[in-house]
Amino acid sequence: MSLVINHCLQHGKYFSWLLSARKCYKVYGNKRLHSLRCTRSSATLPNSGHPSAIKRDLGLFPVRYYFKLGTTAAMSDKHTSAPTGGVEVSRIMLPDDANVVGNVHGGTILSMIEQAGFIVATRHANSASTTGDEKALLAVLARVEHTDFLQPMYIGELAKLQARVTYTSLHSIEVTADVWAENLATGLVRKTNQAVLWYVAIVVPDKSIFYSKSLTPVSVPPCTSLSEEELKKGQERYHYQKLDQANHKGNDAMILKACDSDSAEVGTPDHSQSSLVHLVLPSNCVTSGHMQGGVLMKLMDECAGIVAAKHCRTNVVTASLDAINFTSPVINGELVTVRGRLTYVSERSMEIALMVQAEGMQASSRRSTNTAYFTFVSLPKESHRAQKVPALKLVNDQDRKMFEDGKQRYLARKQMRNQ
Repeated sequence: MSLVINHCLQHGKYFSWLLSARKCYKVYGNKRLHSLRCTRSSATLPNSGHPSAIKRDLGLFPVRYYFKLGTTAAMSDKHTSAPTGGVEVSRIMLPDDANVVGNVHGGTILSMIEQAGFIVATRHANSASTTGDEKALLAVLARVEHTDFLQPMYIGELAKLQARVTYTSLHSIEVTADVWAENLATGLVRKTNQAVLWYVAIVVPDKSIFYSKSLTPVSVPPCTSLSEEELKKGQERYHYQKLDQANHKGNDAMILKACDSDSAEVGTPDHSQSSLVHLVLPSNCVTSGHMQGGVLMKLMDECAGIVAAKHCRTNVVTASLDAINFTSPVINGELVTVRGRLTYVSERSMEIALMVQAEGMQASSRRSTNTAYFTFVSLPKESHRAQKVPALKLVNDQDRKMFEDGKQRYLARKQMRNQ
């Protein structure tokens, strides 16, 4: 399937890179566009390079990703080495990416961040290959650090992501990603997100173990471009996340308690508690057969959004998420259950605890894959400021304990933002 890349408007001329399975063709102004067949849609582009014709027919492609226009040296039939320093990915935000008032889903942005992180981490993991005979490695998401959504993104804006490797340990790769939103009409660019992700590398499995539930991380090449100060700070971040993982292991099993939300009193955690069940398909997975971390985070964001919306009955958007540890891989063909429960409500924000479980189609038991805390705010269509939300009604000791724990996390987040 063809992939449309490097699609932008620059100095009044239309650029487009069409990457097929065998060749790349550059389209500049009114130069002839070679006919390319898109196997999935059975569409053939015309032999006319007129910008309007190209724009019209690009819509036939089922997958569209946009990248910043780069040099043409690497776009050839000869084998070349891809850059390992970083990656920039851009994409227009479409109606499929948004809620009913035009705000882009936080899960969509998280998925794009993880895709960019996967690219740069996988490149780095394979950067030590010199002969091409070494076994290929794949990056697997292990952890996402606390992430704030600084500003909302809207339909029609251009989302621009930059991801780069900022530290490596023996078995892990730290990737830092920055996200901007560009208004194409005014040229205004706003920073909307910054995220830090940790990946481990695995050997691309043989077919005999294609869908293995256990992953064995292998050593990764060191990041040699770091200064001594950057290396020291990277080591501090690495040890902090290892300690944080150990401190939070197994602390959130209480959110799995069953409840009857239909008969629960409005405003209580039981009333808004929600679940999503998803069958993992090949389109959700990387080539090793493991579910993409970004796809899973998008499901978590959707579940948390449902919980928040049921509580306040207004439009809600993602404000932040606490660190997420991915403790067990999810594989193609499994059922994923995401359960969300409201744990704390401040005057203008809501904290939702999430637990993710996976099970095989023939299995009789589930296993926990990760937990997380998402924070949502109420953002009506006519306002860009978070509105007050209803108070949370606590009906038992367990709810009160979870509320107090959530309050401590809320205060910790507030202190972190003020630093």
